[in-house]
Amino acid sequence: MRDFADAVYEELRTAHDALPPRMTGFVSYMIDTDLLVAYREREGIARAFAGMSRRMRHENPLDQAIRELDREYEALESDFLEFFPQLLAAVDSGEIRRLA
Repeated sequence: MRDFADAVYEELRTAHDALPPRMTGFVSYMIDTDLLVAYREREGIARAFAGMSRRMRHENPLDQAIRELDREYEALESDFLEFFPQLLAAVDSGEIRRLA
């Protein structure tokens, strides 16, 4: 995860001047707070849901989404463990183009 996050952050730094002005502030925040790595933990995901909920104009239940994630965790994990090897195989075969 660390290597992936560092590579993404470097790409974002490189593309900084090409980013829309509204995005540059978020990108700086993302890098400064190591947001991508924070997403690997439940609390990092909960903070992301709460932050998105606060930024939405209308009342919404997104700040409670972590409860749904907790409730469905085993099913989501099972689906992921089935899907991810298929994704890797598709990338390795060239069916899906690797980004880096």
